[in-house]
Amino acid sequence: MDDDFVLAHASIDNYLWLRMFKMLALMCFVGCLITWPILFPVNITGGGGQEGLDLLTFSNVTPGPRYYAQTFVAWAFLSWVMFLITRELLYATQLRQQYLTSPFESSRISTRTVLFVNVPEELRNEERLRKEYAGVRAVWLVSVPEELDEKVEDRDKAATKLENSEVKLLKTFVKKQIKKEKKANKKGDPEGATLARDEERNEISVDKKDLPSHRLPVLKFLPFGKKVSSIEWSRNELQRLIPEVERGQSNARNDRSKVQGACFIEFESVDAARAVFRKSDKKNKVKMTPAELGPHPDNVIWKNTVKSLGTTKTLSILSTAFIWFLCIFWTIPVAAIGAISNINYLIETVPFLSFLNSLPDKLMGIVTGLLPVLLLAVLMMLVPIICNILARQFEPTESLVQMKVQGWYFPFQVIQVFLITTFSSGASSVAGQIVRDPTQAVSLLAQNLPKASNFYISYFILFGLITAALQLLNIAPLLFFLILGKILDKTPRKMYNRYVSLSGLGWGALYPKFTNLGVIG
Repeated sequence: MDDDFVLAHASIDNYLWLRMFKMLALMCFVGCLITWPILFPVNITGGGGQEGLDLLTFSNVTPGPRYYAQTFVAWAFLSWVMFLITRELLYATQLRQQYLTSPFESSRISTRTVLFVNVPEELRNEERLRKEYAGVRAVWLVSVPEELDEKVEDRDKAATKLENSEVKLLKTFVKKQIKKEKKANKKGDPEGATLARDEERNEISVDKKDLPSHRLPVLKFLPFGKKVSSIEWSRNELQRLIPEVERGQSNARNDRSKVQGACFIEFESVDAARAVFRKSDKKNKVKMTPAELGPHPDNVIWKNTVKSLGTTKTLSILSTAFIWFLCIFWTIPVAAIGAISNINYLIETVPFLSFLNSLPDKLMGIVTGLLPVLLLAVLMMLVPIICNILARQFEPTESLVQMKVQGWYFPFQVIQVFLITTFSSGASSVAGQIVRDPTQAVSLLAQNLPKASNFYISYFILFGLITAALQLLNIAPLLFFLILGKILDKTPRKMYNRYVSLSGLGWGALYPKFTNLGVIG
């Protein structure tokens, strides 16, 4: 499959995703050609007295001239990695320019459009914006009426409740009719069975107790109020809300006096839009800030586009501080997982763990090799969820949300999965010796930290096997469709949406997992 085929049948994001794997594979392959022929013989014959896989690490090298081999090979490999990264950055920039200026992409309105936020009041009119920039084709001023938005949300909830209640009522009626027919057939009463079928063909009469009902909320989160019929209440709400929403939408389209601090500007060409996006000084907060080039309307988080600069900055700073706090807090369980990978050494220091020595060798191998990797994977699943929730509080588009999540999650992966696990694993293997002679801590860690690489050998193998299996099985959508879908989807609309809709990819959480493998490599 060549590059042109992928770009023609998928987005540039999908293409760059595949190219990243190509880059990582190339980086590691050339790295093996650089390191293996030199370092394996040097380390194996280093005379450090290590055994097993520890023979391959430089912890098996006694202090001396052999360390120069590690240094020069590290320089060569790092030079190759930096060359590869620089080349890919230049290639990605050129590719993006060519892709956006291609006939198909340049014909789309969104590709020529720039989203601006923090628009000052004196620029919130079309004439001023056209004077501010050259080559403007169209201007859309953003207004997010919160009251109308709440009414639309209430209308949709009432429509959903009406649909659910009517389907529930029909199901209850059909079940009762089936029971009547079964009883009539058992008693040998064909007239009773015919009567049940006649009732289905004529007007349906149901018992009042079968009507779906719910309680009106006293407050927003306290649904303990008056009990009402769900069908009657929903119909009354729709009769009230539909005209109000239509009037509100008409007023919002015609009344431009309440324009807020965001706008979309369409330019004559992609090059003109890119020029404005690049030349706008994002540090100059007096004028409006270009947030994104080519935003799709479905990806815009409208309530965030009109938030003030102060609110956005405050939320961003607080969220970033919380993520860094999370990095520190997450160190405790991640360090414990790293210690498990070297439980054999830790048993010497902590006497109450001595019962683990009685475990069979195969079970001990699972505890020290498989269990830490599984625990680490589960622990890391929670972090991108938290990052997504925080980023959606202030970023104006879904793309910027994913960029922010990636900016948070990647250093988190490097710190927790790589650095903390490496140091905790190496420290646990010499914990007893450090306690007996603290002055030797630095030299002992220098000798034993390389042993943590054994953990990452297991991590790479298991991560690769699990990722391939999960991608093939697609376990989460499968469970939602086969199990949760049957429980939660009670109406034809929900069943249809479950069947035809595809869940999107969270690039911000997906990229850091694999780029971290490149960092470890």
